[in-house]
Amino acid sequence: MGGAQRLNAGIDVSKQHLDVCCGTEEPRLANDAQGWDAAAAMLLRANVDLVVVEATGGYERGLVCALQGAEIVVARVNPRQARDFAKSMGVLAKTDSLDAHTLRDYADVLARHQDRAKFITPLMDEERQVLAALMTRRRQLVDMRVAESQRMEHANARALKSIRSVVKMLDRQIAEIDRDIDDHMDRHFKPQRKLLDSVGLESFVRTSGGKGLHVVVPLKPGCDWDLVKPFAHAFADGMAKVDPLKYVSTSSKRFRNNKIFVDYLRNGRGATSVASFSLRARPGAPVAMPLRWEELGKVKSGTAFDIKSALARISRLRKHPWAGIERVKQDLSRWSQ
Repeated sequence: MGGAQRLNAGIDVSKQHLDVCCGTEEPRLANDAQGWDAAAAMLLRANVDLVVVEATGGYERGLVCALQGAEIVVARVNPRQARDFAKSMGVLAKTDSLDAHTLRDYADVLARHQDRAKFITPLMDEERQVLAALMTRRRQLVDMRVAESQRMEHANARALKSIRSVVKMLDRQIAEIDRDIDDHMDRHFKPQRKLLDSVGLESFVRTSGGKGLHVVVPLKPGCDWDLVKPFAHAFADGMAKVDPLKYVSTSSKRFRNNKIFVDYLRNGRGATSVASFSLRARPGAPVAMPLRWEELGKVKSGTAFDIKSALARISRLRKHPWAGIERVKQDLSRWSQ
């Protein structure tokens, strides 16, 4: 016979407090760094198998990261999942103590579930935490901008002036966050170059004029489309496997979860991509600008160059950033097997 079954725990999170239920212990702790450490210490002493935490508008983020840092396995469930489980158990009341008990019972079920791994919250490294916070804040700002814009229709002249001022401020903050997000993406495109170099392919990079970057691998004429797209797909999957916390090769947005999407779909017959030095039909007329790889760390976003700054950059260039690309005739035939 195996050893005794390990305990599971549930934690109900609010803005100010953490209500913990683990075995006979049911403390209320502060939802701050000291409380997170106390919760982690208590759960480590109890040698818990799984902790279930309900997602509560980001108030749980610090706790989840602290538990993960202590190597405690965490499942973060959304409120609908928690409510559905409570209903299935015949739990109808809504009190803090009962919520913590219900989440503990939910943990008991998930711990024995055959697909348990699907419910485990992946470990978030520091950069992913920052990016997740930026994305959350961007959504909040966009929602506020939409709300302010809707008020314009019925506002009088004095109120309209105030609303427009707020909208401009929100636009500036959204633009600043977009630059931070783009900078994060730019920094993490460099591993793609390393992976391409490792398979013997020379590559070039440019801003897209949008949110991302384009990595271009020149091939000699005659490469079969039936080889090009599968290779690009396999390369994207390789990036996702090398660092699954940062990259994803699945186009569906619900799988991205603040990860960088390595888009291989531009490599199929009939697909299109913006050409270098092209203007994009977006505010400010951003330009798809070729870069040297060495410049990438200095570029702040995929929209770093607009129609004016692009002309200024071109006038300063002594040679094309992609000089010699016309002589690069690469073949994918060795990967056809």
